[in-house]
Amino acid sequence: MPLPTDPNSIAFSDSATAQVRLGSLRDLVAEGTLSSLLALLGDSPDPDWTLNQLERWLAKSPQIVSLFDHHAQLLHYAVAILGHSRYLGETLLQNPDLLPGFLRKTAYNEAVPAMSSTKLGALSRTVVGSHGRTGYCVVARPLQAAEYVRILLRDVLHRATLADITGEISSLSDVLIEEALRDATSKLDNKYGRAQHLDEGHRAVATPFAVLALGNSAVAS
Repeated sequence: MPLPTDPNSIAFSDSATAQVRLGSLRDLVAEGTLSSLLALLGDSPDPDWTLNQLERWLAKSPQIVSLFDHHAQLLHYAVAILGHSRYLGETLLQNPDLLPGFLRKTAYNEAVPAMSSTKLGALSRTVVGSHGRTGYCVVARPLQAAEYVRILLRDVLHRATLADITGEISSLSDVLIEEALRDATSKLDNKYGRAQHLDEGHRAVATPFAVLALGNSAVAS
């Protein structure tokens, strides 16, 4: 049976390998899903790698196959992520629960919504609070991954301006640093007592921490 759309119209670097992977996918997904995939790959900046990762993913994840067969927008999101960022593409493959999360948002007509720093901070504290004494960096990593994927989608799907995207990346960094500092300060206070110093009136007052950042380096003081 021929493929529903001519794969020769897609700019694959390795057409022979792509044909093999498409043949494998034809046995995994519905014909309509494969047709949609071919159309999306035609617009992908990296169709070879995207197809490779999708075939690998779907071959071992029947749940994702079902999602794509029933929700075409999730296939669109996956192809967009895989095609525009190998790093975030791997993040998506390692965190398959991210896709259903976007489906829940679309049910409220908020597909790939913006996220204010206030809302993001509240979400971060909720995530950390639900994991008890586990280190902040460990429990915040999935949240960070989900936010970077969301921001990428807003960018490549033209849901936001460049200024919006850079602002959201900056807000995410601010929240992650602030919450990490809050967590570290709490642990130090519990272990050693609250840091204090004498003010100009020789009264003991709390000594706050600050995070000084420049480029890729950050110093807490």
